[in-house]
Amino acid sequence: MKKLEEETRPFWKQLMLSKNQENYKQTEKYISARNELAEFYYPIVKKLAILLNKKHGDYSTDDLNSFGSIGLLDAIEKFDPLKDIKFETFATYRIFGSMYDQVRDDNWIPRLSKQRHSIVDDIQKRFLSTHGRSPTDEELIEEIKNKTDQNPLRVLKEKHLKLLYSINNTPTDVDGDVDFYQIDPGLTPDKIVINDSFKLWFDSIDLRSIEKDIIYLVYKKGYTLKETSAMLGISNAKTCSTHKKALIKIKQVFIEEPEKLRDFLIS
Repeated sequence: MKKLEEETRPFWKQLMLSKNQENYKQTEKYISARNELAEFYYPIVKKLAILLNKKHGDYSTDDLNSFGSIGLLDAIEKFDPLKDIKFETFATYRIFGSMYDQVRDDNWIPRLSKQRHSIVDDIQKRFLSTHGRSPTDEELIEEIKNKTDQNPLRVLKEKHLKLLYSINNTPTDVDGDVDFYQIDPGLTPDKIVINDSFKLWFDSIDLRSIEKDIIYLVYKKGYTLKETSAMLGISNAKTCSTHKKALIKIKQVFIEEPEKLRDFLIS
């Protein structure tokens, strides 16, 4: 522990000792030591957040600090104090990587597509204010036709693809467990449980991305295969064949692991 700051050594020792216990991450000693270390090294996160904010001005330093904190906890968990390396060096790559991954993932849609998504949001808000409810896709298409020069099917396709992307790329905690959900504050607890169950079920089955998209749109959103085909921009034949292959995979999972059938039905 030669390269560790003197004041942090007791916490590193406590962290190492706690790892000998079963389910150590839930123990008071581990959590206490981890939190003390996270507080001590948090200035590294703040420094990197300022640097990245200069490059990506769309993100506040508070946002970047939140992203970087995940990387800091990851570094604390994986760092070996007995090795001849400074923690700052070890942690910097993980903290910066955590920030940059979030920025990269959040910017996967081109700027023009984001503008189209904003158009849909504005129309939905106005419709809700006027009618007291959200518009159906048919009403949304009509509104887009009347109030913009955009192709309504393309706008809706990109809106749904962004939703699908967020489902297939759910943020995870440092161990890969699905903990850091970005939950709509309007969701009730029972809806959150259902959403989480469906995401976990989705991840547990070996489906290709396009197969997941089709299953989601057909069985969770209630679209027909023809409507799904239009949204995803692929032929009806391709949609039908991909849908059939996905169902075969799902059926096989239910045969081998029948308990997953219940998860699917209640989700």
